[in-house]
Parts: sequence; structure tokens; C-alpha cells
Amino acid sequence: MTKEECKILLPFFQKAYKSVKSKYEKYNDIHNGGEATEREENLLMKYSEQLERLESVLSSIDEILKQERNERYTIQKNKKSKQ
Repeated sequence: MTKEECKILLPFFQKAYKSVKSKYEKYNDIHNGGEATEREENLLMKYSEQLERLESVLSSIDEILKQERNERYTIQKNKKSKQ
């Protein structure tokens, strides 16, 4: 994924992460209360897996954007040292 694509897609992944995390927490609370049905347990697993995938994607995007910030910093530093 390019840096520009990351910048464009980041808000969508953040929104999806927030939504999935909310659903995960709902079903995790039911599970922890000992009242979860089989369906609710299945949904907990589904949202847990989705949360892990989204965390991985967000982490990758963060790394790509960090590289860009580091590159800009290095360029600015080099320009200042040449002056």
C-alpha cells in the first residue's frame, strides 16, 4: 500500500475498528457474565478475529506513515545542515 493510499484509507479502517471493538466488548461482557448463548459465543469469536485483523492493518498503516514522517524529518534536517 502506498503512503497516499494509507492516508485515504486510514479513516475508514479506524471507523471499522471502533465499530467492531464496540461489538466485541458487548459480547465479551455477556461472555464474562456467564450468560452467553452459543450464538453470542460465535459472535464474540467473529468480532475477536475481525478486531485482530483490523489491528494488524492499522499497525501496518501506522508503520508506513511513520516512515514518511521520518523521511520528511531527514530531508528537513539535511536542508538545514546545508545552509
